[in-house]
Amino acid sequence: MLFLFLRLLFLFGLINVSFAAQWAKVTRDKAVIFADQQQQAPIGYIKKGKKVRVGEVVRNNGKLLPIVINGKIAYIKVEDLDISYSQKVLESASQRLVKKATEKSTESRFALTYNGLATSLDTTEGEEFVFFNGGGVRSYFTNLKKKTTWRVGLDFITTTVNTYTLDVSSLSAEFSYNLIQTSVYDFHLYGGGAIIPYAQFARGSDFKENGYGAGASAGVEMIFKLGNSLGLHVDGHYQYTQMFFQLDEIVQRDLNVTTFEPTLHGFKFSAALSFAY
Repeated sequence: MLFLFLRLLFLFGLINVSFAAQWAKVTRDKAVIFADQQQQAPIGYIKKGKKVRVGEVVRNNGKLLPIVINGKIAYIKVEDLDISYSQKVLESASQRLVKKATEKSTESRFALTYNGLATSLDTTEGEEFVFFNGGGVRSYFTNLKKKTTWRVGLDFITTTVNTYTLDVSSLSAEFSYNLIQTSVYDFHLYGGGAIIPYAQFARGSDFKENGYGAGASAGVEMIFKLGNSLGLHVDGHYQYTQMFFQLDEIVQRDLNVTTFEPTLHGFKFSAALSFAY
């Protein structure tokens, strides 16, 4: 019965040291480990700089702290340890937890854009070089941990050739990867597609024909960081778009064509001012 009681008492001591413990760093070249509190039975030593777990309750008039060695309770001198290391470890872990809790994992932006497209266009006079310009709005949804961004835009561009006007409204969805990231700017590679739910081909007040289309694009984007919430975006890409117009019979006779299916392929650029929210 006495043996069982002593064994339970020993196990309780081990559990108490394990759970009511603190981190410490050895500061002496060779910190001696004792088997007893009277420091009469040294059983080894621990080298300087070693991180150890010791008990929080001092023994032998504040000279020793308990330490578990090979499953047994031993003792080490308090003067051989840097107990403040325990607090440093706790503070470091706490700081990491706070930083992780407050660190943003996603970011959303809304942008106003100016767009320009340089391309060639088939007209009644033959193929001509034209320049479209216009504006739009764009939203960015960024995963900061994966450095990936979805951007969705609604654009309107227009051009006039001779007496003809072509208006194009497009809705685009593009995926980008943040290739370079600094405190001043980000550099993205992106690609995606667009649909044209509405386009209009007109000549003054003579006729107005509606059309539709679809396309794809790939390019690069630079984002200059103007503080915590503002961003200046400059991007350029190659765009290919196919459009379709159903012409009225009167317009067909007037233009001497049966269909009007212009292809827009060329360099498009945009500048945008974004706001994080």
